[in-house]
Amino acid sequence: MTLGLQKKLLLILALSIVLPVGVVGYIGFRVVQETVVEQIRTEMLNQAENVVDDLQQFLRQRRKDTLIIAENPAIRDYYTNVEYGLREEAGVAREKLERFLLEYWRREPVYAQLRFLDEGGQEIVKVTQGQVIRAHRSRAGAEYFVQARQAAEGEVYISPFTPSEDLQVPVLRFGTPVRNPWQEVRGVIVLDVSVTIVREMLDRVAIAKTGYAFLVDRQSHVVGKVAERLVGAGREGQPGPAAAAELLPILRRMQQGQPGMGSFGGAADFSYIAYRPIPEMGWSVGLVAPSADYRERITTLRGYGALITGLIVVLGVAAIGWTIRRITGPIQKLEAATSRVAEGHLDQEIELRSRDELGRLAVSFNAMVRSLRQRNQEIRTRGEEVMQRNKELLALNAIIGTAARSLDLRELLHAALDKVLDVMNLEVGAVRLLDEATGLLQLVAHRGLSEQYLREIEVLRVGEGMTGRVVQSGEPILVEDIHEYPKLVERVMRKQGLESFVAVPLKSKEKVLGAMSFSSHHARKFSPMEVNLLVSIGHQIGSFIENARLYEETRRALSELKEMHEHLVQSEKLSAVGRLVAGVAHELNNPLTSVLIFSETLLGWNLQGNAHKAVERIHTDAERCAKIVRNLLAFARRQEAEKTLVNLNELIERTVELLTYQLKVENIGLHLELAPDLPATVADPHQLQQVFVNIITNAIEAMAPAENGGRLAISSSRLGDLIQLRFQDSGPGIPEEILGKIFDPFFTTKDVGKGTGLGLSLAYGIIQEHEGRIYVRSRPGAGTTFFVEIPVRVRDGGWARPEEGAEHPRGLPRRVLVVDDEPHLLEILRENLPGHGIRVETASDGEKAMQILRRRSFDVVLCDVKMPQVAGSALYASIREELPDVAERFIFMTGDIVSESSQAFLKQAARPYIMKPFSLDELIAFLERPIPSGRNQPE
Repeated sequence: MTLGLQKKLLLILALSIVLPVGVVGYIGFRVVQETVVEQIRTEMLNQAENVVDDLQQFLRQRRKDTLIIAENPAIRDYYTNVEYGLREEAGVAREKLERFLLEYWRREPVYAQLRFLDEGGQEIVKVTQGQVIRAHRSRAGAEYFVQARQAAEGEVYISPFTPSEDLQVPVLRFGTPVRNPWQEVRGVIVLDVSVTIVREMLDRVAIAKTGYAFLVDRQSHVVGKVAERLVGAGREGQPGPAAAAELLPILRRMQQGQPGMGSFGGAADFSYIAYRPIPEMGWSVGLVAPSADYRERITTLRGYGALITGLIVVLGVAAIGWTIRRITGPIQKLEAATSRVAEGHLDQEIELRSRDELGRLAVSFNAMVRSLRQRNQEIRTRGEEVMQRNKELLALNAIIGTAARSLDLRELLHAALDKVLDVMNLEVGAVRLLDEATGLLQLVAHRGLSEQYLREIEVLRVGEGMTGRVVQSGEPILVEDIHEYPKLVERVMRKQGLESFVAVPLKSKEKVLGAMSFSSHHARKFSPMEVNLLVSIGHQIGSFIENARLYEETRRALSELKEMHEHLVQSEKLSAVGRLVAGVAHELNNPLTSVLIFSETLLGWNLQGNAHKAVERIHTDAERCAKIVRNLLAFARRQEAEKTLVNLNELIERTVELLTYQLKVENIGLHLELAPDLPATVADPHQLQQVFVNIITNAIEAMAPAENGGRLAISSSRLGDLIQLRFQDSGPGIPEEILGKIFDPFFTTKDVGKGTGLGLSLAYGIIQEHEGRIYVRSRPGAGTTFFVEIPVRVRDGGWARPEEGAEHPRGLPRRVLVVDDEPHLLEILRENLPGHGIRVETASDGEKAMQILRRRSFDVVLCDVKMPQVAGSALYASIREELPDVAERFIFMTGDIVSESSQAFLKQAARPYIMKPFSLDELIAFLERPIPSGRNQPE
């Protein structure tokens, strides 16, 4: 049987199509299969990297928690109190730390145990499973304690998985030392994390359908509840029969910290394994996925490949048959026409008048050419759209990248505006942020706006204009017809020559922070995709704005907190120095009193020559020392404001005497020019002395660096109803840029630790309280002059003043009981008071005085306030209960008016008192005064 041309061509062409298609289909299947395997490898390696990132983040958070707990103030309070032997206070600090650790455990239940150990390894505070454990043990020999104690500052030691002494599972320990300001280790913070937590993290990892994750460390510990599926389980901890031989090299590579990908198991039922190391811990994370989980994907791809191959074969054979059946006409003409089309001339159609198969083929070919022409145009258009979308996404990514690199809000807004305008081919744009305090929309970034436009609507209100409406509604606005909007907006837009407009809100968590607007000088419609992109950008920028503001607020708060902490620490140091000076002055009072009275007694013996001069010199210097001690105590004394008539000249002289030594040491000359007729005024002498000391001390410190010292001139004068005091130094002066800040609280130009910045601000407040004025004049290189102006007041209903009609002396008492623990003072008074007609008895403590007062009566009881065993305050309280009439004859002597306890007692007792040191004449004058029954009057 002879085959026709059509059948021959059909057979030949069919074979030529089917065989290559089959080969190509098989090759394609293999390529697809390899591609799927490579995808599986990539997915597993990426997932292993994610698991490593999660574990590293978990470890970083635990390190951070350890360092945060180590900085808790209760720890410092504990070891500080322990060092000073304050057991009760140390116990309070320990309880505070227990509560803090317990609360921390409740917030972070990942910890099985939280402990604070002292420097010797003794457990001080221990919280286990949410309970405070008081049965503490020593961990001095524990490896984790030794390693954590040796960790550097800011570092955290992390132990391998080790059995816990208190728990039933292995734990991971985080430890860091606690150091005092001198970098001495005072203890160790140890946080225990159960291996169960790590196991749960690994078990939560979803890998294919039945895959699992595990962890291996250098000690061959395998963590993961399904780890036994990997290594098997035999007797006595040996690997079971399920362990694949090819898995052992993989486990060794994992222990060595090598990353990689592999497989193990049989040829038909194998598993993929991907592993990544955690170098800082010596761990390696492994992910295992059975190949059966991916078999369905490969099978599906195989079916699709077979189906496509079959379709190609069928379509190919059909096309060949259809073509052959229609090749009956002038083939040359058809070939020529089709060649031109094949060369790319899609505007060239085949012209055939034949109505047979070839003619119909020509008609179909022409239709195909037209369709290709249309599809080619559509593809070109779609390609342009895809490129535009790609540019828009790149712009969004660029904005996100700018926000990630910098928290500078203006930089971010300008960059975002430029990106959007460039990508969307727009000419005009603006960004406005809402000022919540004023309700105004401030223009913070713009491009393409004229100066006239900026002058007209630089500031908008919420609801005003299209941008204001966007902020008010929180929804975008798209302008298609500007005539639909208010005339003001239309006029402004027309002046700018704008034809299209779109505005979107800047939001963060549904809170509108501002708006972005974009315009063009050409008519343009914004597609929904473009509007959605702008809305998305607005949300992103809103989040960035909120984050930038929160960052700035947090940074500013931390800076202020740090500065306040430094100032408070410095203030506490100054307060401690003041208490120390007051204590030293108090200890000098008793020996100074003895020196004063002894020297006064010797002066009465009519000594001759050098002996008299020597005693007179001793008495003069002792009086000078007594005056210095009184000034120190008066300056250090803490008391309520008490205003009385004050001679400011005398107050300045006393202040200068207090600072004479410092002036001499710094080689500073002093010149006083005090008006002799200066009137007294009602003021608080203690507060004013603080002001004078601060101004003079600042002047000394300003002139001290000069080689030749300097000169300080202090003058006083009356200006009408004011007293003006001037303090002029020859120092370097104050720069103009900081001259207006010197009275601000905590402002100082001194180094940290050398000034609190409170002195002049307190001085300013004191002068304001006196209804006066303090100001300064200074020029760099020309010295500084402080002016203090105080109003002249003799009476004021709200101010204390001396009582009118002072009482006249009543004469010396005949019998006096002196109670003091200083033997020399008792001896002096026993020897010298009888010469003035006073019979004296003495008692060295309060208990002896009580016994004497029960047996005999005295005109006056002169009693010291502070004594060992029974103090003067306790004696007075007992006398008031037992002998109230005798209590009315008590007068006190004291060398301590600084301590709050002494001030409180003297104020409550309302009895007269004389300040130590005193001379014999001063004591006689004091005893001659009547004993008042009202408030005490200090001597």
